[in-house]
Amino acid sequence: MSWLCWNLWGLRNQRTVHELASIVRAQDLAVVFLAETWTDEDRLMKICDDLHFDDIWIVPRETRAGGLALLWQNSVQIDVDFSSLNHIDVIVNKGKEDSWRFTGLYGMMEASRKTETWDLLRNLHWKYSLPWLCAGGFNEILLSHEKLGGALRSETAMKEFREVVDDCGFMDLGYVGKKYSWRGKHGDHMVLERLDLAFAILSWLALNPATRVQCIRSKVSDHYPLVINPEGVVDRPCKPFRFEQMWLKESRSGETVKAAWLSPLPQSNSPLMHERIKL
Repeated sequence: MSWLCWNLWGLRNQRTVHELASIVRAQDLAVVFLAETWTDEDRLMKICDDLHFDDIWIVPRETRAGGLALLWQNSVQIDVDFSSLNHIDVIVNKGKEDSWRFTGLYGMMEASRKTETWDLLRNLHWKYSLPWLCAGGFNEILLSHEKLGGALRSETAMKEFREVVDDCGFMDLGYVGKKYSWRGKHGDHMVLERLDLAFAILSWLALNPATRVQCIRSKVSDHYPLVINPEGVVDRPCKPFRFEQMWLKESRSGETVKAAWLSPLPQSNSPLMHERIKL
């Protein structure tokens, strides 16, 4: 049961929808939290249906930007407790002994408004005593080495972020894969930062001690997706290929499919490659 958190900078582009569909298939996702959807409710409902999710909670955008969405399968019992322009807070397995919380977060980008994000997190912390997983785009780094290139981050801003992490009892779950979750440019120079994070409190980690977080590459967004697997890495049979009808909406998709279908299959005698394919 894997979870995806992704600031995808808009679902108006069909290429982004295609990449999201590919990630959903490859990672066997049960829950998807999306930030900066940049689209309307009708399109989000259609995407939910196209990706074969059973339910969706939408926080509409207020301008051309913004917007949040949480999509999930019926295999996960989810009750939405509260949401805002910056978060969706849910209870998993409500009323059962193994109930816990998930908060998908999109933090304020403006330096002058970051305290609003920290106040939100503190309020959420005091609301329940359930095991808690919180992930998304925090738009701040904890330590200076989590940024490469560009101007130095404010020490005060990082300290305030660390303080709210301590106040909430969060533990940084880290991740494998890409070291930084965001890439951009400052003038002619590349800037890399670890802005997207997954945190959990100790009681949640006690329930899910094998949790593994992956930061995977994206070709369509400047933020990389985070895939959270509470069960760790598990072997599972490969899913059979299924052609997705939505792919035909891309103007040149027919040529791409034809070229891929006719191309020779790559072969490898490397045991390491075989092991990677199994994973």
